[in-house]
Amino acid sequence: MIQQASSGRTSRRGILAALGLGSAATALITSARPAQAQTTDTTVAATATADTTPSTEPMLVTEAPTDTSVTPEPRLLTAAAGTDTTVPPKKVQPEDLPLLGAAKVLELTASEAYGIAAARIDSLGLDEAATALMASLAAHHRAYAEALSALYGPGSPSTSNSTLLEALGAKTLADGSPADVLKTLHELEHHCSDTHQTLLGLLISTDAAALVASIQVVEARHGAVLALLQGQAYGAEELAIEDAADALTLDQITGGK
Repeated sequence: MIQQASSGRTSRRGILAALGLGSAATALITSARPAQAQTTDTTVAATATADTTPSTEPMLVTEAPTDTSVTPEPRLLTAAAGTDTTVPPKKVQPEDLPLLGAAKVLELTASEAYGIAAARIDSLGLDEAATALMASLAAHHRAYAEALSALYGPGSPSTSNSTLLEALGAKTLADGSPADVLKTLHELEHHCSDTHQTLLGLLISTDAAALVASIQVVEARHGAVLALLQGQAYGAEELAIEDAADALTLDQITGGK
């Protein structure tokens, strides 16, 4: 069960009151032969003819300098005694399915929340860039729901949670002021990113964790952008990722289903 941590942002939590949520050293190698003394008879008769018979004496060969630099061998990381080295499974496990299903319901609900705001986008007085941004964020949530559905496989949840939608501010999105709409969507993104962060600590398979992590980091950025639209110096007093301070429980997301 995802547990909702305590948070200092009471305004954000209020909307959920109805739910209860050594590196190796470089070796120097030298290849050199000890020089062998070679005695040569320097007495040569002036009238002697040159001996053209090939010499059977070994020639003294001076070897070219050898590159003594050696790339250090990579060190192997070994687990400390008593450490569990079991490799997590790649494919989705049965224990992951309820968590992925909850994540999908959350994304469907978030997408529906953006749809409520989009229905009155002209009355919100947002400029062209902000309006395009809102459409992009809504599309992100729909795409994430589809990605979670594909990973889950047959039988995944197919509808949003209307009770959760109301708790996340559906009424404000429908008739609140432009400032209140932006604030509500900002808080929604906090709930989404914090919930996905908590899911990361519960998922077993790497496939499931990789997908949820990719969603979580983008939705944390959603929150940052929406804060900037409200004129907040985001990050000065709070982080985009806050140890799951606003994570929802599975029951809050799915309504106990």
